[in-house]
Amino acid sequence: MHPSTTMTEDISIYDFLNLVNCFSGVVKVFLGAKVTANYLTETKPEFAYLADFEIDRNAQFQFRGDGNRKITAIIHLGFKLWFNAFFKRVSVLIQDLPELIKLECNKQDKLTVLSLIPAGYLCEVGDLQDANTALF
Repeated sequence: MHPSTTMTEDISIYDFLNLVNCFSGVVKVFLGAKVTANYLTETKPEFAYLADFEIDRNAQFQFRGDGNRKITAIIHLGFKLWFNAFFKRVSVLIQDLPELIKLECNKQDKLTVLSLIPAGYLCEVGDLQDANTALF
């Protein structure tokens, strides 16, 4: 699934982080803040365009920069790769995580957060980085 044009045109970085913080909040309930923050930090892809995104010790996403900027397709893809790696790591610990997100996050948050999660956890990070998924 490629990032939607709505996602990349209509939402600021700060608003996007509020949405993905719903996701980290659900995970934090089960794993605790420290473990969740460590997993998120360890699974973050090392892409230059994600350098200003950080995870604080409370497992909340933070951004160093102008958060009023709109989220771009490449940042959205970077988050998809990040969440894919994170999901692979935590899915053995929290097997029903997508269902928990559906229960805990409001409708708009769910749509955004679930768009970042690979269907059935079948995508490998390497698969998402190949030429078949190029945005341009």
